[in-house]
Amino acid sequence: MSTQSLDKNFNFRIPAVIGQQSGRPYYIATVPFRMLSRLIDFDTGSVLERSQRKTDPGRANAIIRYLLENQKNGFVLPPLVGNVDSEEMYFENSEDRSVTGYLNIPMDAQIKLMDGQHRATAIIAAIKESPALAQETIAIQLFKWMSVKERQQAFSDINSNAKSVSRSLNLAYNHRDSQLAVLAKEIGYVHAWSGKIDRDRNAANPKLGSLFSYKHVVAASTLLLGLKKAELPAESSINFVSRWWNAIAGAVGWEEQTIDPEKVSNTAVGLMSLSRLGFMVFQAEQSGTSVDLYQIAEKLREIDWNKSSSFWQDVLVSNEKMIVGKNAEQSAAAAMADLLSITKGAEA
Repeated sequence: MSTQSLDKNFNFRIPAVIGQQSGRPYYIATVPFRMLSRLIDFDTGSVLERSQRKTDPGRANAIIRYLLENQKNGFVLPPLVGNVDSEEMYFENSEDRSVTGYLNIPMDAQIKLMDGQHRATAIIAAIKESPALAQETIAIQLFKWMSVKERQQAFSDINSNAKSVSRSLNLAYNHRDSQLAVLAKEIGYVHAWSGKIDRDRNAANPKLGSLFSYKHVVAASTLLLGLKKAELPAESSINFVSRWWNAIAGAVGWEEQTIDPEKVSNTAVGLMSLSRLGFMVFQAEQSGTSVDLYQIAEKLREIDWNKSSSFWQDVLVSNEKMIVGKNAEQSAAAAMADLLSITKGAEA
């Protein structure tokens, strides 16, 4: 069966399925990438005259890269959602009472999207760079003859009910990232974190038994080795991740049965500060200096990790509130390094 064809009345004839929502029929059509530029009329009027957001080039470019980089490994694109401004569009059942058949769309009909303009923009651009993508297909859910007001409401409904996925869950489900795969393995070796990492949420909740979010342990472990985006660590150095976290776990209170939210070491900013301290130790080790991680841990054990301790005042704590940000983390790491007599190298 041809994916699409042109009939004698100059209609696009596309395989489709008919359905219904709130009494309004809709059609799910399967469209080759190469057809999108001919089918879609991008909505570019003023904000009150269109039913989609302005296209963000950065977002579209990210999808273009995703398509080009994953042609062989596999990619997934959700359906587009649009409206056909044509009374002459009709559905042709393949059999009596069948919900499958062909959607006949006049060539001069206007199809305006309520959802998916970045995907559509990226697809059209990507096939120019890689013509092989032209044969790929995407589903498009089409409604018929909706007013601008109805299209705007559909856009609002789609985006109001959508919820962005947490960074932690995205990381947990990302199996393409080689750097992440290596770090995830090392994180799994940290005994004190076992069963205490929240892979659903971006912020850990001690009341739910979570010490840190996955987002933060990944960020801290990346920082620990001074890695840039997509940079793979040397095989000889990757195990420093689990060695460092395991060595200091008891000293900073991570092995305790109860997670105390009043301890600096049990906060995200405390974790990041410890990763910056660890980076200094990592640099020393890489330069050939003999480093005893457990001796360092014993020194860390001398620190009062409670937020009320004078050690943290105006460093990570101010007016009983945590100070967040890179500067605060670096100040805390420097304070710990001074206590441990660790020579400060380049900052992570």
